[in-house]
Amino acid sequence: MRNFAGEGRIVLASSGENQQAREINNCDHISSMPPHTHGIFSYHLIKGLEGEAADEFGYVTLGNLQKYIEANMHDINQKTKFVAEGGSQSRIENIKIAIASDKYTQTIKDIIEDIRSQIDTDGGIDSFKLASIKLDKLIKIEPKNPKVDEFTKSINTVLQKYNDPVEDWLSDNSAVLRPQIENGFPGLYPRLFELERYLSFDGLHRISELDSCLFSAIYDVINGLSEIDTFVWRCRACAKRFHYAAK
Repeated sequence: MRNFAGEGRIVLASSGENQQAREINNCDHISSMPPHTHGIFSYHLIKGLEGEAADEFGYVTLGNLQKYIEANMHDINQKTKFVAEGGSQSRIENIKIAIASDKYTQTIKDIIEDIRSQIDTDGGIDSFKLASIKLDKLIKIEPKNPKVDEFTKSINTVLQKYNDPVEDWLSDNSAVLRPQIENGFPGLYPRLFELERYLSFDGLHRISELDSCLFSAIYDVINGLSEIDTFVWRCRACAKRFHYAAK
């Protein structure tokens, strides 16, 4: 095995030196072929590349493939040999070497359905935040997917309609609400006005837990889903729960 080591080389072998490689009979992993014989290592290598070693997105990395093979050969007296040169161990392990097309396609489909469900439900800021998180995942996996622009526009269109109502409602009720909300939490009321900067896909994706909690309270009271007293209580509860500190 030492003869194969070198800069930029990766070797994943069925066994170490002076060790016998075992076989498995009646392999039927290919439907178009009759049962046949494989080396046990080769069998699990093929299964891993076909998708058994794929991550949640359908990608098969070198590290996951190695772990999959070793886990399935754990009870066999045959240890695989892995040699990698030319980079950090973590970088080498994360090298993508295959895509399990069925799993990849299903993952994209599931993400798209989840985003559409959250947008159509319009369950408040939490729904749009979940949609934004899912959309960000879709962008990372398949940035040129045509649904990316469609969903981005949908999220932005819905959120933008709250720009003026939020500011107007907070301004109209400032005299009553500000003293109650800022009792023990100075500066919290002006922070509510700043939430407008999150009213987009890009903004919502990076919203903090405190601001998400506050916006949920505003969303509900503006849409008639809660009373003003409840709104005040929720704002103070958000500040306490997420350890609000005045700037």
